[in-house]
Amino acid sequence: MIAFQWESKYLIGHAVIDAEHQCLFQLANDVFALSMPPVNQQAVAHTVQALFHYMEAHFRHEEELMSSVGFDGYPEQILAHQAIIRKVTETLTQAHLLSDFTAQLRHVMVDWVCEHILCEDMKIGQWIKQHPQQNASG
Repeated sequence: MIAFQWESKYLIGHAVIDAEHQCLFQLANDVFALSMPPVNQQAVAHTVQALFHYMEAHFRHEEELMSSVGFDGYPEQILAHQAIIRKVTETLTQAHLLSDFTAQLRHVMVDWVCEHILCEDMKIGQWIKQHPQQNASG
């Protein structure tokens, strides 16, 4: 069962960031697929850990990109990234049942996909297109 379908509407126009977003979709879908019966708790835990670490690395990459192009929404994006990491961490530490965890993770992922990529990350892509001289060095 695929919970999140990658679509071209999620492309911000930066090859590395777009590829990472697509990988995050796949990792989230892997978590949901592993959560279906029969459940292998160890596989779920491993995949959740991979998703979390990949998300952290992805946010660092986005922040490096924003800094390198002089993106004016950089401070707000950092706060948004911290909030997402905090939500995922809370989900990991507070969910006592696998069903609770996957439901909460799905909610976080919907927020991340709908709010963050489609709204906030799109601004990075627009900034790069509008400021090509700043992107030329990066």
